[in-house]
Amino acid sequence: MFNVGRFISKVNAIESSPPSNRIQFANDWSDAFMGAFGTPSPPSLTALPARGSMFTMFLLAYGNNDNGKTIMNTGVSMFAAQMAPGMLPLFAAIPPVGYQGFTQVNIDGTTTIGILGPSLAAVTLPWFMTGTAVNVASGVTIPWS
Repeated sequence: MFNVGRFISKVNAIESSPPSNRIQFANDWSDAFMGAFGTPSPPSLTALPARGSMFTMFLLAYGNNDNGKTIMNTGVSMFAAQMAPGMLPLFAAIPPVGYQGFTQVNIDGTTTIGILGPSLAAVTLPWFMTGTAVNVASGVTIPWS
């Protein structure tokens, strides 16, 4: 379940105290997404490795003015894709693809603290809900929520 309030709080914290180095940047952004997405139900064994992949992409994005947002988008997409298998054995998951939140929202030009979190959440939640989970026993399909 995507926790909008937690996500906004984490992003607001990044805005209020911008990361000063590559490691902090990758950790802060990874924590924002991991905290919001949490661990899917049933408890996923893939969530922490997925966070690790996202962290690596955020490391690569730091200071990359040409492709940083694209790299961060890829990191979030990879995170969802790697979390999906962890929903087994109860659900066969099809993750959302093609996250574009960092290019859809102006993460560089926001001058008012507190605007970025809600703006990014407004594009992230609908994207997240394009993922589906099929109950392997009943065949009922539900969106990721």
